[in-house]
Amino acid sequence: MIFPALVWTIIYAIRDKSTPLLGVWLLIVLYLILLFITLRPSLGSTVRSWSLVMLAYVAGVVTMMRGGLAGSGRIYFLSVSVMAVTLISGQMGIYFGLLAMVTYTVFGILAQAGLLEMFLITKINPLDASYWFYEGLTMATMFVATIFLNMKFANFQLKTLHSVQKITSERITSKW
Repeated sequence: MIFPALVWTIIYAIRDKSTPLLGVWLLIVLYLILLFITLRPSLGSTVRSWSLVMLAYVAGVVTMMRGGLAGSGRIYFLSVSVMAVTLISGQMGIYFGLLAMVTYTVFGILAQAGLLEMFLITKINPLDASYWFYEGLTMATMFVATIFLNMKFANFQLKTLHSVQKITSERITSKW
């Protein structure tokens, strides 16, 4: 799901010559890092979890820089908190939520001061279908990632519950 959004970002940047390429290159680097983490299960779950959450946060910053309020940064920021809760801890989810809100506020201040305009690829809220498609693809990517992680977490909880039930049953049976 992430790959089509990346390809669309590159196509959009090629089509619109005024697009700053720094954001596009940063997204490509983030994708390559994600690919590396995905293909290296030996890194361990802690490193992989922190890496995924940090990559989502950085992607949120990059997309806020590229799209401002019309972009997908807010979706990344929302997903970062849910990912942190699911993969790390509830406390980290709160911290990442606060970090996302502070970052969003900083972007709002920069936009108000006119300092964000030089990075934006779209100066006004777009109405063309291609931009809406791109944003929808990004939103779908975040939904899929969030839902998948929550499903994995729910399955983990069920396995843990079944293990506890089995152990409890065995202990009760062994006492008789």
